[in-house]
Amino acid sequence: MDTSENTNGTLGRIETIILKWIDGTSDENQNRELLHWLESSMENREHFASIIIARKAAATATSADTGPVRERIIARINARIDAEKENAGKKKRRFLRPAIFAAVAAAASAALLFLPLRQFMHSGADTDNFISCTNGSSDISAILLGDSTKVWLGPGSSMDYDVEGEQRTVLLKGNAYFDVHKDSLRPFIVRAGGLDVRVLGTSFCVESDEIAGKVSVVLERGSVRLQTPDGISLVRLVPDQKAEFETATGDVSVAPVNAAPFIVRHYNNITLEQVNINEILFHINEMYGIRAHCTGHADTTIRYNLSYRRTDSIGQVLKIVEELTGTGIETN
Repeated sequence: MDTSENTNGTLGRIETIILKWIDGTSDENQNRELLHWLESSMENREHFASIIIARKAAATATSADTGPVRERIIARINARIDAEKENAGKKKRRFLRPAIFAAVAAAASAALLFLPLRQFMHSGADTDNFISCTNGSSDISAILLGDSTKVWLGPGSSMDYDVEGEQRTVLLKGNAYFDVHKDSLRPFIVRAGGLDVRVLGTSFCVESDEIAGKVSVVLERGSVRLQTPDGISLVRLVPDQKAEFETATGDVSVAPVNAAPFIVRHYNNITLEQVNINEILFHINEMYGIRAHCTGHADTTIRYNLSYRRTDSIGQVLKIVEELTGTGIETN
């Protein structure tokens, strides 16, 4: 059931359910309908993710003082979503040329940097050589570990880690998304709420809820094995599965989940669609508190789709914009 094949009524109903799901107001029947629609095609899942990203970008854009350019960004993003059902089947979406898009994606992946950890508190943990990190902010914060593993630590969450020994270990309280650097000789273990998540190289989310007595694991790619701290194997997950571990009983339940949109929703990907260079720079200047401008003439009639992580450094974001638009950018 591709989005291009949906009738206006079907697509409109699905988008209404998506917005209810985002707000946490969808009922069980609507959740089942949404899951069936997501499983029908990759295009549906991409459309789902684009709605979530655009809504989050619009919400971010309205968090500060608005101006004419900002209002145009918000209007264009919301119009793009709300008019999708009218455009479905009539015309194709306008995307970047594949070669340009691939180049931008490759640059973003290769040049991934992280913000200085000003919001973290670090300390060595006695003789165990653990490093402690606590995210006291209200935003997702990014950490690059010594083994090149990337961690997005949730608000109010903390972790102790040691990745220099024969076994890489993270002690987690709260929630985090891990993109583990593969090392076949040194397993990577996340310990949370009486559960060990053991991997070599993969990406997944872990949420430890001490009040509810549960640990949840969502696997995006690769493979993870859940086990007890003394090494008893419980279950192995494959991509797009979610496991819930009951700390009191040791019971584990596994269910299917669309991992990619789940991660998009919870870990701060931002997308601007069909915006020109001035609107991109206005957005970046507001988000990062800088003054960036073009060094030469820029064609403001060209529209772009820009995607980046909110936790990316300003240097990386500006590099992506330069490669995307072919325009030099400097700050002062």
